[in-house]
Amino acid sequence: MEQAGLPESCLCKSTVNVYSKYSQKKRQNKLPYGTCRITVSRTSVAQNVFGAIQEIGGFTREAWLE
Repeated sequence: MEQAGLPESCLCKSTVNVYSKYSQKKRQNKLPYGTCRITVSRTSVAQNVFGAIQEIGGFTREAWLE
């Protein structure tokens, strides 16, 4: 993780959603770029992440400001 400046020990194993045998492989509302999960131990870091998401996305979510 050179880009984030994190050692590999900070990373979790990635997961991919798999189809249930009952789903008939029909997915609705797919996200074109996928999703990621970030776990942080400091409130200030979480606030910076949420602020960056809002800035890049061009929206404001009031619940994230509390």
